[in-house]
Amino acid sequence: MATALLATLYGAVVANMWCLPLADKLHLKQADEEINRTLIIDGVLMIREAKSPTLVREMLLAYLPEKHRHDGEAELVPA
Repeated sequence: MATALLATLYGAVVANMWCLPLADKLHLKQADEEINRTLIIDGVLMIREAKSPTLVREMLLAYLPEKHRHDGEAELVPA
């Protein structure tokens, strides 16, 4: 009986200390990858449809969070 309770305790500790945080991190990475894939697919489709580069840029910037939109604009400004 003691072995069964100890194994249950170890299982609960491992799940809460290791498995659940790992699952949360993997879920966040999966969501980021999904956004990246959508961005790439939409960009390629717009290029294939011969959309103007400015329109493609503006449409793809809409996918980015607000704090990252200004970083992308700063890179494109000629110095």
